[in-house]
Amino acid sequence: MDIGWVSRFEWRKLTVQRKSLAGIGIVAFINLLFGVAFWLRQRHPPHGRHAQDIPQELLSEVFNAVTYTATILAPCMFLLFPMTLAVLVAHSLSGDVDTGAIRLLLARPVPRWRLLFGKWVAMTVYALGMLAVLLVTSYLTASILFKPMGDMLVFGPMVGLTQNLIVHPWPEAFWRLMMAYGMATGMLAATVAMALMFAALTRHFASAAILTTSVFFCSYVAENLSVLSAIRPFLPTYRLPFWKWALAEQIPWDRLGQDVIWTAGYTVAFLVVGSVAFTRRDF
Repeated sequence: MDIGWVSRFEWRKLTVQRKSLAGIGIVAFINLLFGVAFWLRQRHPPHGRHAQDIPQELLSEVFNAVTYTATILAPCMFLLFPMTLAVLVAHSLSGDVDTGAIRLLLARPVPRWRLLFGKWVAMTVYALGMLAVLLVTSYLTASILFKPMGDMLVFGPMVGLTQNLIVHPWPEAFWRLMMAYGMATGMLAATVAMALMFAALTRHFASAAILTTSVFFCSYVAENLSVLSAIRPFLPTYRLPFWKWALAEQIPWDRLGQDVIWTAGYTVAFLVVGSVAFTRRDF
């Protein structure tokens, strides 16, 4: 009940704050960018040294709403959504500290860890809402511009796979797409937990947002450096994007299971560290 009350309180704040519109704005912007790029790529194929990167016959077959919706997921999950959530989640806790609203929350007979967990639930639901809006708007946008159904072309390096091009036939493509979006929820929940942890540790909005985004970007860089290959399996970005395995030619179930367990472990660890810091802080 306490957690539900905190979550409802956070939702009320989100509905009245203009910052909460950032998620919808990000989805609208990336759809505009991708829609124009896909339309131009289909209508005006490139010439010269880039002309043979994708055969034109294959391009005409797989330029459809399914391919579009799968392709747009990668930049959102790797870059746009973590940045947006880092700012919003950091503000949800650090903003309460700055305005003094946190004292009103702490005045209620509710354990502090439940307050933090309630914020995590509310912000995770908000993140899942962003993901659902991305799925629906991307598919509808692409259905207007291209064919609504068809085989799905996956650009491997773009989603973190080693194979350059992967084609999933319809209707398998539809279930692969739904599986990828469904599994992306785990990465978003872990991202929210990380941002809350840094907000509890620093109590400063800018510091928490910068630390969260820095962990992502530094982890991406370290993951691609051969000299740091020994720590690669322990990097968050090596485990969190397990949604990409739904788009692989053959789903590696063993690796997928490991990544799910690691992601759950990261999420719990972030929440525990954040709860301990939040409990010991004086406000």
